[in-house]
Amino acid sequence: MTNTTTAASDLSLSKFNASAFTTARLMREDPLALFRRVQRENGDYVVTVALPGLRTIIVSDPDMVHEILVRRSDEFVKPELGKKMLQSAFGNGIFFSEGDFWKRQRKLAQPAFHHMRIGKYATDMVAHTQKQLQSWANQKSILIDKETHALTLKIVVDALFKTDVTEHVELIGKSMHALSTAVGDQSKSIVQAQLPNWLPTSINRRKKLAADQMNPLIRQMIADRRASAEDRGDLLSMFLQVQDADTGERMSDQQVRDELMTMFIAGHETSALALAWSLVELARHPEVEAKLHAEIDSVLGDRAATLDDLPKLTYTQAVIKEILRFYPPAPFLTRSPAQPMLFHGGQLRTSDLLMVLAYTIHHDARWYADSESFIPERWLDGELEKRLPKCAYLPFGTGPRVCIGNGFAQMEMALVLATIAQHYKLRFPNGIDKVEVMLNLTLSMKPPVEMELIQR
Repeated sequence: MTNTTTAASDLSLSKFNASAFTTARLMREDPLALFRRVQRENGDYVVTVALPGLRTIIVSDPDMVHEILVRRSDEFVKPELGKKMLQSAFGNGIFFSEGDFWKRQRKLAQPAFHHMRIGKYATDMVAHTQKQLQSWANQKSILIDKETHALTLKIVVDALFKTDVTEHVELIGKSMHALSTAVGDQSKSIVQAQLPNWLPTSINRRKKLAADQMNPLIRQMIADRRASAEDRGDLLSMFLQVQDADTGERMSDQQVRDELMTMFIAGHETSALALAWSLVELARHPEVEAKLHAEIDSVLGDRAATLDDLPKLTYTQAVIKEILRFYPPAPFLTRSPAQPMLFHGGQLRTSDLLMVLAYTIHHDARWYADSESFIPERWLDGELEKRLPKCAYLPFGTGPRVCIGNGFAQMEMALVLATIAQHYKLRFPNGIDKVEVMLNLTLSMKPPVEMELIQR
């Protein structure tokens, strides 16, 4: 690999060759195409993109990503711009907080995601999926993105609250979708992103309305559980019971609310999209689908999947790994320098926005042969993971701030996909594939996405 220090020795020399307004327009219209163009024209080390009032530095070199997210992670923080957009709705959960408070919250939340604890959710994940499939029995087609969002929302609500919130699921789903799309729209416009949260813009009103719909429900659940002091084995019980080993402090109601809001969006949006994209790619690649079905039929037969089956579902998990490469749940990660610093020959300011492009790294032909093709087999023998540079595969981020729920999500994706594929094939209506990728905070589909159901 070219020496990154030499290649990016002066940030001022590596500017994207487009005006600030052209760049802003491209970011609004097709950010993925912009990311690819930046890398194609400027390389993958450090590229400065000049936007009005903001200097954005694109990073798509795995070695530099490792330096930012792992080796020198204490020197880079979540950008104020991103926190301003998100914290008004989601609060100060572990996804957004910093410093000692973040370390304390992460420490308090970590036991809730121990593999022994999340393993107990496996049976419920399969049961929720089977119930969802029952509702498909008399349908010829479904809106796949809508169905996977509804399913993963039920799974995460069950894991969070272990209570029947059926009557609220639609409200929760709509609120989470509204928040996600509003923040996604805001992130594509540098003007909107920098406006204060109190200003009654359309985006700010959308965010506030969605949060206002969620808050009474969450606060009532917290109050009810505190009053009963019941441990239902869910994340809410865990958050209410856990206490700091050094200080004896417990989470306040506000802290619990903020963590639950974070878990809602992180706990169902990414899994729903990964599952929807899996079903799309299986329809696009019948040879992959046939191998998946052969494995599921061999391992499961007609019985329900269990946690113990996961080690045997190797091809199923390879499909999931390839989906997470092709459509990374976090297509970009952002950081800013905690202090002004000299970084690879260039002077960074605390106002600089560093964008780590997981999407372009995952689609880089240097790391992945035939990188634009969907090939689950690349993951089967384990050799690829041995060869990859550190941070050439980061679907859930990496370093101290790696997604705390990644084990939950990967278990969920494999079990749910195996259960769906056990019973159904999905096809494009009239054989026409019109599915388009749309970047918000995640890589979503341009709705609605209709697929036909074929019972196996």
